[in-house]
Amino acid sequence: MNIWQRIKGRVWLFLLILVLVAMTIDLSTRISTLAFMNRQYETLAADVAILQTTLDVASDEIGYAASDTSVEEWARVQGLMMKPGDVVVLPLPGTPLAPTATPVPSVEPVEYENWQVWYSLIFE
Repeated sequence: MNIWQRIKGRVWLFLLILVLVAMTIDLSTRISTLAFMNRQYETLAADVAILQTTLDVASDEIGYAASDTSVEEWARVQGLMMKPGDVVVLPLPGTPLAPTATPVPSVEPVEYENWQVWYSLIFE
């Protein structure tokens, strides 16, 4: 009977060690998953900040485009419209200037003696 008690104690010790190893592996997996999710959270938070800035700029542009100021600016600059009492001045194209020819410089080839070529290759 004494042998069965020793075996029973060892079996319980072995089971306890197995449970502790399994819990350690599970804890390690959870920690690595948490680190991965934190990196994803930081990346997504940066993306959200960029998109929020883009949304703010776009809403400002939409607000300006719907305002009376932008309509009046477009009408005067691109639409060539005027208010009563305005004098519109449109510049007329002038006479085109005749293009002048650019003189081509002439390049005269320089003749070197054979010994001058060898001298410059070796000593210079």
